[in-house]
Amino acid sequence: MNQIYRSPGFRSVRTGSHRSAAGMFALARARSEFGRRGQVASLAAGAESRDGKTVEWSAYIGRPARGNPNATEGFNTNFTTYCQ
Repeated sequence: MNQIYRSPGFRSVRTGSHRSAAGMFALARARSEFGRRGQVASLAAGAESRDGKTVEWSAYIGRPARGNPNATEGFNTNFTTYCQ
């Protein structure tokens, strides 16, 4: 069942899970920082509220490294998803 997820600084999304919402938010941040080549290299869940409606995330975002297409140059970003 699709639900609405939100995160400060992003538009709300309707999707089936916190993980897919977090992926969308992380990719949006990567694209805003690095343009069309922005990508999410890793995404990890951290703390979760008891009711499961709030999850903290950490993502490594960036762009393909020059000279090594298998590497990403960028930085870590942290954010929280909220299920409405």
